Amino acid sequence: AGVPHEMSSLFPDNGLAALAGVLQEANQMVRILDFSTTETIDKIYRANIRKALRALAPKIFGGGRLNELEIGELRKIDLEIQVSESAFIHHTIDALNNDIVKNRVIWVGFKLWMGSIRQSMEIAAALKKLNPGLKIFGGGPSIDIFQQAILKKYPFVDALVFAEGEKALPLLIEWAEGKGDLSQIPNILYSNGRDIVKNRIERIQELDRQPFPIYDPLLYPAMAGDRKMKILCFDDSRGCPMGCAFCPGTNKFGTTRIEKSPDRCIAELSYLKKKYDVRYFRFSGSNTSVKLLNEIAEKLIAEKLDIIFAVFSSATGLSAESVKKMATAGLYSIFVGIESANRFQRKNYLGKTLSLDRLKKVFEACKQSDVFISTSMIYPAPFSNQQILEENINFLVDSLKGYENCSVAVYPAGLYPYTKWFDNLESFGFSIECPTKEAYIEQALDYGYNIVLPRYLWKELPYTLNGKSFKELLMETNTLAEALKAHGILPYLVEANLMMAPVLGYKHYKEFAIESSIAFFSGDVERLETWNRDFNQAQMYSGLS
Repeated sequence: AGVPHEMSSLFPDNGLAALAGVLQEANQMVRILDFSTTETIDKIYRANIRKALRALAPKIFGGGRLNELEIGELRKIDLEIQVSESAFIHHTIDALNNDIVKNRVIWVGFKLWMGSIRQSMEIAAALKKLNPGLKIFGGGPSIDIFQQAILKKYPFVDALVFAEGEKALPLLIEWAEGKGDLSQIPNILYSNGRDIVKNRIERIQELDRQPFPIYDPLLYPAMAGDRKMKILCFDDSRGCPMGCAFCPGTNKFGTTRIEKSPDRCIAELSYLKKKYDVRYFRFSGSNTSVKLLNEIAEKLIAEKLDIIFAVFSSATGLSAESVKKMATAGLYSIFVGIESANRFQRKNYLGKTLSLDRLKKVFEACKQSDVFISTSMIYPAPFSNQQILEENINFLVDSLKGYENCSVAVYPAGLYPYTKWFDNLESFGFSIECPTKEAYIEQALDYGYNIVLPRYLWKELPYTLNGKSFKELLMETNTLAEALKAHGILPYLVEANLMMAPVLGYKHYKEFAIESSIAFFSGDVERLETWNRDFNQAQMYSGLS
C-alpha cells in the first residue's frame, strides 16, 4: 500500500491474513510480505530528508502557508523521496527474485491499492522479466475500481481477482501448477490473447465456514516485533444495501449484506485475542447491522471477553440503549457517514436516506455513553454552494461542538469508476477532461497520493465538479475543515488513526492528531516504533488476555 502515511497504514492486513487461512486449509504454501511498516519508512526517509522535513513541519502543521522558497524546498525534498523510493523498489526486486529462485516460487500475488499501483506493478514487471514462467496475480480494492484498465496497462499480469478472493486464489494456484482452466475460475479477469475476459462472480454465502485469519510471524514476517501496530480489522460482515451514489464498495462485496453469526464472531475474536495478544479490533463490515452488533455485545458482556472495538454502521436502528450496551461490551467508536447536511442533496445526489434528526439522536446516544463519534462529509459534493457549506458547518457544530471524542473526515467528491456518479456524469454536475471515460480511468489508475506536499499542491485529477477543477475542490474542502477546527472539531481523521491515543498516554486527541501527522510527514521512525512498541506491549501485559 505504498509508504505508510497514517496510523492505520501500520495495522496488519486482514484481507491477506484471511487468504493465508484459506490457502493453509487447502494445503498450499503461502507467505505474506507486508512492506507497510516502520522499516520501510526508515529505508526511504534518509537522515537528510528527515532533517529537512522536520524544519518545515512547524509551519505546515501550525496553520501557516508556505512561501515560494519553501514550496521549492518541499518539491526538492519530494524528488529526493522519489529517488529513495525507487532505490528501495530495486532492492526489493533483488531480494524477492533471490527468494523466488531459491525456493522455486511459481506464483506471486500483489494486493493493489489506489495510490501505489504503479510501484507494485514495477516490482511485478521486473520479477516477470527475470522469471518468464512466474505467474503474476493481482487482487485488492483497486481491481474492483479499475477492472479491465489494469490488464490493458499491465498486460504481463496473468489474472486479476475481483470481488472476493477466497474461491479464486486456490484455483489460480492450481492453474499455476498446470491444473485447471482459467475460464472455469470465478471472480477473475484475464486475457485470452484476444480479449480481456471477466468470469462469472461467485460470492461467499456462509462466512462462518471460512477459516480464521493467520497472523503468525512464520507466515507473516512483518508481525514479528513491533513493525506493525497490532490493531486487527475483524471481518464481521460483507456487502452493503444502501446504494450510495458515490461509493465503489458494492463492486467488491455486493448489495446483499452477508454476516457471520454472533457465535462465530465471538469464537474468532476470542481466538485472535488469545493467540496474538490483541485486544483492539476494528470491525471491517461497511454496513454492519445493529441486530448483529447488539447480539455480539450481549455475548461479549456475558463471556467477559474484554476487548475494545470500533464499528461502521448506517445508524439505522441504533438507539441510546443499544449504544450503551455496546459501550459496556467495549465499543470505542461508531463511524457513521453524514456526507451532507442538506436534505435534498443527501437524498438526490448522494443517495443517503437516513434523516438528520436520526443522526443527531445517534450522536447524543454516543455522547451519553462516551463513545467516540467518527463521521464524514463530502464537500463540495454535486451542486454544493455557500448555503450548503453553512448548513454543513451548522449541523456539525450543533451536533458535536464541546464533545472532544469526535472527528469528521472531510473529502471533496471523488469520481470513482463504476459508480452512479461516474455512470451519469452530467446528471451529478461532473465533467471529465479526457476524450473518453476509458481514458479517465487510465489516468486515475496511476494517480499517487503525496504524503509530503500540502493538498493544494497535489497533482490535478482530470475532472471538474460544479465547473471547478480538482485543485479548487480541494481548497473548498479545506474551507470546511478550517471552519470545523475553529469550533474545536477535529477534521480529516477517522477513528482508526486516533483509537491508540489514550493507550499512548494522550489526554487530547487533537494533540495526538498533530503529532502523528508530523511523525509520518517527517519520517520519524523512532517515534512511530516507540508508539507501536508501547501500544503492543500495553495489550500484551494488560492482564486481560
